[in-house]
Amino acid sequence: PATDTEGKTEAEGLPKGLYLVAQTDVSSADTGSAHTLIADGCHPFLISLPMTNQAALDGHEAGSVWQYDVWAYPKNSTVGITKNLVAEDDSLIESDDFTIGDTIRQVITTDVPVMQGDRAFEKFAVTDTMENGLTFLADSLKVSVGDDAFSEENVVLTKDTDYVLSQDDSSFTVTLTENGLSKLNGLTAPSKLFVAFEARLNGTATIGIDTNDNTPKLSLKEKNSSEIEVGGNTPRSATYEMNISKEFASLTEPDYSKVSFEMTDAAGETILWTLEENGNYHPHYAAEEGDGSSLIIPDADGKIVLRGLDEGDYVLTEITTIPGQNLLAEPIRVHLEGNDPVDGALKSASIQNGHEEAITLTNEDELNLGIASFSIVNNRAVSLLRTGGTGSRWLYAIGGILLLGGAAAAWKGRKWLTLTAF
Repeated sequence: PATDTEGKTEAEGLPKGLYLVAQTDVSSADTGSAHTLIADGCHPFLISLPMTNQAALDGHEAGSVWQYDVWAYPKNSTVGITKNLVAEDDSLIESDDFTIGDTIRQVITTDVPVMQGDRAFEKFAVTDTMENGLTFLADSLKVSVGDDAFSEENVVLTKDTDYVLSQDDSSFTVTLTENGLSKLNGLTAPSKLFVAFEARLNGTATIGIDTNDNTPKLSLKEKNSSEIEVGGNTPRSATYEMNISKEFASLTEPDYSKVSFEMTDAAGETILWTLEENGNYHPHYAAEEGDGSSLIIPDADGKIVLRGLDEGDYVLTEITTIPGQNLLAEPIRVHLEGNDPVDGALKSASIQNGHEEAITLTNEDELNLGIASFSIVNNRAVSLLRTGGTGSRWLYAIGGILLLGGAAAAWKGRKWLTLTAF
């Protein structure tokens, strides 16, 4: 029997037994100009007549009496659109952290109900709107129809034959042609349409909780009905920042142009950098002009801002310094750990001088913004490390002790380093 305008139907006078209930048509549920399109009917289910009461009934406890009038509440799923990032193992996730220059795999999934005859599709278009920090890589686009985004059995749609691609500075749209619509309208079972592509996290990417988002939208129209739009979710692509202050306690006006550092990543690879107009640095990538430089030079105030880093381990090594000052005897190791799930904030960060014990950064306000800040200070005398939040003090001696006659230490020219964690 068909359902009424409230979606109800009934069958009376049935003998005792086990009944299989299956929905055979969803078209009657979608009448009117402002309807919600049903993606698929409910899955078949069994009903036993009679059955024990599932809840308290007329003063009887659940499961204690037979119930001959049974109500069932099957639910239909409506047409939706979802967006996911794709992890290295092809699993679908909603957020992750990246380094500027990374290629981010993404896939948009839309429901495709069975639409034929008077209810065939006349329009089916998927739009993805990106923030400036993401660059759409059009050559990576793949549109297919099937049950799984990465199945080799999917029907792959052909650009300019089955769909057309249009794009501007902030979005792109995949619109099915008549040929593509005919493939959707020819489906005899509910399916899905996948728009898989890649985007690059570029040099304008925002840091921390101002994640680099993009949001999909589905626009569709069926015969004898008005066009409808369905909004999707917003995946998050986060990246982090280091703020470093270089100081010389014995100099009043140091020339920081003489100071330079290099940084390697967890794999030991030297990171190449692009110097931004504002004096900040971000990792260099192939699509940018020039070759990038491995050297990081503080600004006139001794500040270094490194934007666009993924969570992980980094090693900062001083390459050159002001004449008359000692280079850091050992590199500084920095560890960044993002929240899980990723929301742009740093769960923790730490710095480590050589083989000494790691020091945890304690500036929660900055960590919550995805920023790790610390200072490197060269001193001629004993210096103490202040961790900013705990009051703990650490002593680091940098420099050699020259033995004279196997007994005396020569202290002349000895240098000290303070790492100040915020």
